[in-house]
Amino acid sequence: MKQEIIIFHNFLERSQLPLNIENCSSEACTISGFSGSFVEFIMQESEKSHARAGRYKREGELPFFGKMLFEPVLPPLEYSVLHPYAASINLNDVIWDLYFSKILPKLAKTGSDNDKSLCAVSDTKLLQVLSKRVHNSMFLAEAKFRDSPDLYEVAIQQQNVGKLKELLICSEMDERRRRVQERTKFFGESFKAQIELGGKLFDTYLEPLIVEVQVQYLLLKGRDDSSSSRAARKLIRLSALSKTKQGVLRAGPSLEYFAKAVVIFTFAVMVSAKDKILEFLTKKGLVPDKASLAFLVLCFVSAKGAYDTLKQGKEVVDLVKYYAKLLEKDKKQPKL
Repeated sequence: MKQEIIIFHNFLERSQLPLNIENCSSEACTISGFSGSFVEFIMQESEKSHARAGRYKREGELPFFGKMLFEPVLPPLEYSVLHPYAASINLNDVIWDLYFSKILPKLAKTGSDNDKSLCAVSDTKLLQVLSKRVHNSMFLAEAKFRDSPDLYEVAIQQQNVGKLKELLICSEMDERRRRVQERTKFFGESFKAQIELGGKLFDTYLEPLIVEVQVQYLLLKGRDDSSSSRAARKLIRLSALSKTKQGVLRAGPSLEYFAKAVVIFTFAVMVSAKDKILEFLTKKGLVPDKASLAFLVLCFVSAKGAYDTLKQGKEVVDLVKYYAKLLEKDKKQPKL
């Protein structure tokens, strides 16, 4: 939600400035040695400095002019949440075209003034924050998948775009209602007209891109058929099990011994209660021999049930170990 508040701040700022359409024209730009519009020049220079700081080595941060960047002066952070090929999903060209053809004409005042630099800087900031919001929805897709893996797994395996969109749009409807409430609460009534306009622009042009990025990201999981990717998805599905099963998972290698202990304990409990059980069965009309037989059968069933339950837990642990080995194997393989 913080990113969207920043977007609406920038919407509000840009709405106070004229359109200055000349900033988007390469013919109107007179910078020596540069072929492009004034906004493109400002964006490229901004991205060069941000690249030096390592901005575009972070997940979810994608430049508009990636070929023009410098290498960062700082070492990259060693962390990863998204799919290894998440950076291949880049909608910046679409965002750029939508902004100047659809969003800006509805947002800015008509006309021009002599302060074109302020408009160009405002456009640059707004484009960057829009790009960040759209592409950071990959984190949202990853979170949704981890929260409900079984809900998405079949559609991912089938590469079913329609089903994924249906699932994601349903969740986005709730997000939209929450966004409206937060915007109203944050900005109040002071800029009601501008915020309503910004909300319409966001819902009309940006929300479809947010859903599209999430769809592409989830499809990417299915197209990557490496053993580590399959293992990672399996582990995520296992992590979504109930807390009871999670407790069984954490029991680890001692599960088998624990199962045997439960069997012994079950027999001990049944033996200690033998007299009461036989008395109860006799009152129910069973002769002692039959009662004894029933007692033995009951002991056997109880013990076997306890053992089978814990054995299933051990199978889950073995499955986790298997996929962990696959992950480790993939890490050791040389990268091409």
